[in-house]
Amino acid sequence: MRKNVLVLTTCYPLSDTDISAIFLKSLYEAMAKVVKIRITILAADHEDVDSDFDDKLVKQGLKVKRYRYFFRRWQTLLYGDAALSNLRKNSFSAFLLIPLLLSLFIYSIFELAHGKYSLIHAHWSLPTGLVAVILGKLFHMPVMVTSHGGDIYGLHGNVSRMLQKWVFSEAEMVNAVSQPVMKEIKLLAPRSHVIVKSMGVDDDLFSPVSDAKKQLGIADDSKVLLFVGRFSEKKGVEYLLEATEIIKQKINNFQILLIGKGNLEKKIREIIGEKKLQGIVKVLGVVENARLPIYYSAADLLVVPSVADVGGQEGLPVTIMEGLLCGRKIVTTKVGGIVELSELKSIFFSEQKNGENLAKVICNALEDKNILPNESREEGMRFSINKVAADFIGYYEELLK
Repeated sequence: MRKNVLVLTTCYPLSDTDISAIFLKSLYEAMAKVVKIRITILAADHEDVDSDFDDKLVKQGLKVKRYRYFFRRWQTLLYGDAALSNLRKNSFSAFLLIPLLLSLFIYSIFELAHGKYSLIHAHWSLPTGLVAVILGKLFHMPVMVTSHGGDIYGLHGNVSRMLQKWVFSEAEMVNAVSQPVMKEIKLLAPRSHVIVKSMGVDDDLFSPVSDAKKQLGIADDSKVLLFVGRFSEKKGVEYLLEATEIIKQKINNFQILLIGKGNLEKKIREIIGEKKLQGIVKVLGVVENARLPIYYSAADLLVVPSVADVGGQEGLPVTIMEGLLCGRKIVTTKVGGIVELSELKSIFFSEQKNGENLAKVICNALEDKNILPNESREEGMRFSINKVAADFIGYYEELLK
């Protein structure tokens, strides 16, 4: 018998080039290949949604439906950056919290009433997990809630904590994307049933590209540092720029490629101008997912200078998984779920919010010749999307017994 799963999420990619919650797209595309599970994803709407993109996913066995929570051009709470960062930068966004919750609740009720669903899987504890647990009780079906870290690390108010405790305690299964996230959940809700499973990456797509520098027109002897992600506080891009001033005194032929977009883009461009780094740092904007492996493979080093900030902190960044699978060494910080990767040889750790230390670790990592690309990829294979998808199917089957 085919099982129908309703997935509730605040974010899902808006187009082929959008990277918002791209790990969900990878996960559910892999799961949709399993004939006995039909997946419908209910995600927040946005004015940049490409309807053709959503339609194409139907051919891959997925249905994506968008819930609108305000006038379309004023739906500014989600996408582009973490919700907490959006709230800080645009006070109007706070007024959208109630419409968002109500819209998610109403759309979810309608979907459950008209579809033959067996299970609800919510990504993030608030607001989606809260809605999922309430509706699970109303419709008498099991609920799984995944915490990606941002909800745990970013929400500290008494009301938020009380609601999260209830959500984690009442859900039949809670998925933490890393051991540190799991520990935080158990501290908050000791009687919750928590399993640990990170998101995954398509290891067929993300694999080494032998002539990557040639494809991008980069000289073989040029050292390339790469950043991929949102331009937001918790990503720490400004500390990479701070480190760049030091690195350029030690390395002559290198460049830094910044891929992504976000609320801090204007500030980042201003810093580049103020520090006169235009000849070294290139802001490339968004790069289509299918082309990202070329950039990863062209890089001598992937830099993920994450910090703990108002936008929360990392659960376990997908960019690290992608970089490893493309055979890259990585410089990052011990923030959130990243700490779980301490034993990997391909990863070098620097202090967070410390440009001087970051520069030192980057130079050391560039000089280190002990880690080969195939070894980095081998360490990244733990994040193979097919393995992760198979595990999630197992969790669904356990809940549906």
